[in-house]
Amino acid sequence: MTMATPLEDVTGLFGDGAFLVPCIRGTKVPAVTYTQRPFEATQTPAYRYALASGEFNIAVYLGQVSGGLCALDFDRDEDLAAFLAAKSSSRSKSKAHSPPEAFPR
Repeated sequence: MTMATPLEDVTGLFGDGAFLVPCIRGTKVPAVTYTQRPFEATQTPAYRYALASGEFNIAVYLGQVSGGLCALDFDRDEDLAAFLAAKSSSRSKSKAHSPPEAFPR
């Protein structure tokens, strides 16, 4: 049984449309300039090899460039529980909090 690479793990979660950024291991510091880089440049064999190598952390560049992907950060478990309870009770009334269909729930 072969183990998935870090790249396979991340694309399994966020899909192939997420803009991925290699970061210096153990940090959140980008190993490349990315804000002016087109998405297509992240699909080259060399760039994808770096992400799959395990030598870097992998960050996701959020927003429109990644299909509208956003992150919510909860510092306390109680806040997350309250958010999830509010989200599930409003789900039948509104889909305003639903992620884009391209991303798994």
